[in-house]
Amino acid sequence: MAPFLYSRLRRKGPSLLLAASLLLFILLRLRHFGHLLLWDEAQFVLYARSFVEGARDPQWFYWSRFFHLHPPAYLYVCSAFYRLRGGDSPGAYMTVSLLFGLGNLLVLYRLSSHLFGRRVAAWSALFLSVFPALTFFDVWIKQDAAAAFFSTLSIYLFARKRYGPAGAALGLGMLCKETAVFALLTVGVWAMARRNRDALRGAAVCGLIAAVLCSWWYLFVSDYVGHFADFFLGRGTEAGIWRQPWHYYLSGLPTDLGWAATCLAAWGCLVCLRRAGRGDGDSLLPLCWFLPTYAFLSFSAGKPYWMVTTALPALALLAGTGAEALARWAFERAVGSRGTALALILAILLAAGPALGGLAMGEADYNGRRYDAYWEQAVASRDDALFLAGSMLPGERVAVIFNSRDIWDPTLMYYFGRPGLVPAESAFLGDPGEMARRVEEMGIGWIYVGRDSAYERELRSFLPEIRRLLPVTAEYRNGWRVILRLGEGSEQGEPPGGTGGVPD
Repeated sequence: MAPFLYSRLRRKGPSLLLAASLLLFILLRLRHFGHLLLWDEAQFVLYARSFVEGARDPQWFYWSRFFHLHPPAYLYVCSAFYRLRGGDSPGAYMTVSLLFGLGNLLVLYRLSSHLFGRRVAAWSALFLSVFPALTFFDVWIKQDAAAAFFSTLSIYLFARKRYGPAGAALGLGMLCKETAVFALLTVGVWAMARRNRDALRGAAVCGLIAAVLCSWWYLFVSDYVGHFADFFLGRGTEAGIWRQPWHYYLSGLPTDLGWAATCLAAWGCLVCLRRAGRGDGDSLLPLCWFLPTYAFLSFSAGKPYWMVTTALPALALLAGTGAEALARWAFERAVGSRGTALALILAILLAAGPALGGLAMGEADYNGRRYDAYWEQAVASRDDALFLAGSMLPGERVAVIFNSRDIWDPTLMYYFGRPGLVPAESAFLGDPGEMARRVEEMGIGWIYVGRDSAYERELRSFLPEIRRLLPVTAEYRNGWRVILRLGEGSEQGEPPGGTGGVPD
């Protein structure tokens, strides 16, 4: 009975595991559809709208400056969805990311199957489908899912010694996002680790073709090449916001992967090293994919938690290698029906642990663990936008001072969803009289001030003076903002977390 069951599992197990992976992939990501749009996502939706509509609306025109922030391929695909659906839809953009994420899983399966066999491939697909990070980032309205897909595709084609198509895939990835360049780092380090001259020449061909395809953007269109250098070196404002300790990405692995998958990935590293020591150069690939990318990014001053997305397939491959090795060890040592049953239980636990980890961690929990201020600010901006939109009378306008760095908060603007936002520079806080004159000239009925420690002193002196100059009828504040009502808006209560009333 035991040999028969083991034989059946060897034949049918990978197919069943792949089917379960695809089902989990869809279910775990569909629950994040309609999620709160964080800063970068709302910003993308607004500048995609501006791109398609020709930036005719003055409020949309502001976002046109972001056309040159990241390469355009993902924007072009999302814009096609925009036109196809006849309107703006974050759900359509989430679908674009979802399709790229699904493609990433299928390509990883093919890559793993080519190098390590169907059982490792099926396990790897399972882990990629349940990583908490990817259950969110695969519906993230940003370029990362597209860049990860083309990166994995490039590495797969390189492993098949199809160096020209690998270069084309890498070039397309670089036209999605700059992080695709880590695919070239991967194949280059892998070729050197194997001391394979043909692979080294292939890496050079791959890099050359990619450069031909994407250099037009980086050399002649992008205005942000220096911006990214500043971000890495810690010289820009954003680098200060995202400054983290060197071990931020490594210490975040249990959150990104779940503890069960992290432990299996660590075991997979040891398995790959052992096999490489026996002359199996293919086993070096997941290590050459994961370690250089994480090492390089660990030295960056700014560390957004989604920057490692292109390396997560390598960790799925490592976890899949570790899980397959443990399951095979258990089945090969199983004696009789009881031993086979125990081995089967172990295999189920190896799959169920990471799957439950992916199920247990929702979007708020994941984003809160990785960078709580980023999530909390978006929650506050959405709530404030909905409060303002529901409280303002038709035709009323609100002057918005977001912070000392940005005129607009994209999350606030997206959820506000109507005309009437008037941007104001934070410098107005130092001149309440000028602010009062602007408010009266433009017929503004509300003032919104996002809290920023950079101008806390100006805000403390601004509030009593503006109350003296203007008829402030209500005031709401919390740790994120101050809202002043200058007229009698409709009664909608207070915004979440707000403290009403006008202090004496």
